[in-house]
Amino acid sequence: MITHGAHPDDRSARTRPLRVMVRSFLGVLGLAWLLSVGVGCASTPPPPATLSLEPGRYDSCFDAALLVAREQGMPAVLRDRAGGIVETAPRIAGSIFEPWRVDNASLAEGLGNTISLQRRRARFEFVPADFHPPSAGDPDRLDGPPLPGSRADDLLDIQSYQGPLEVRIWVYVERAFTPGVRTGTWTRSQTTFARDTLAPSRTDDDGVVVDFSKWTPVRRDSAYEQRILDALSRKLTASSSTGS
Repeated sequence: MITHGAHPDDRSARTRPLRVMVRSFLGVLGLAWLLSVGVGCASTPPPPATLSLEPGRYDSCFDAALLVAREQGMPAVLRDRAGGIVETAPRIAGSIFEPWRVDNASLAEGLGNTISLQRRRARFEFVPADFHPPSAGDPDRLDGPPLPGSRADDLLDIQSYQGPLEVRIWVYVERAFTPGVRTGTWTRSQTTFARDTLAPSRTDDDGVVVDFSKWTPVRRDSAYEQRILDALSRKLTASSSTGS
């Protein structure tokens, strides 16, 4: 008895519409992401989200910043109360396939986080209200760093500062990439890696693949900065009401 299987051209004809739909969907995602990146690069980044503090509210605001960072899924990894700095651990940004995540301000952000693996990291800075960072100019004379023990080397202790303060919030978006990766043009199964003989092995002693992804900052997320600022303001208002 002779059986006849489907001709390879017939199978290819049946699967062609599905492949065209998949490629069209990925093309739309890529186009939307490129448009969002182009718009972000063309505009000047706004200043950081800023909140003025009343005298004597520094300690309570510092504690509220730690609490807000934890609630946002980014617990603090650096707590410098004297220097007025709080830096958080990173958190992977939500994609369009995670509808329960509400950390994206627009569909374009969700598409960007779907196409590329990205994460956010926050930084709280408590500074005097009249502080302005020096401009990145090119002075004719380079004096070098302040000498140890000199008055120019004195550090400002925010805890003992008597003037008005403000907190400035920065949120940075970082993107993962793997050095040496060669992505296939059709499927992920065609992805290969260039091997560096001087680099450590991609597997540990137990044969488990080690993640060598690198992270690099790509932009600021001003919408998320405002979101954290609003949460911090609500915390301070609630603490003031409770205290009174």
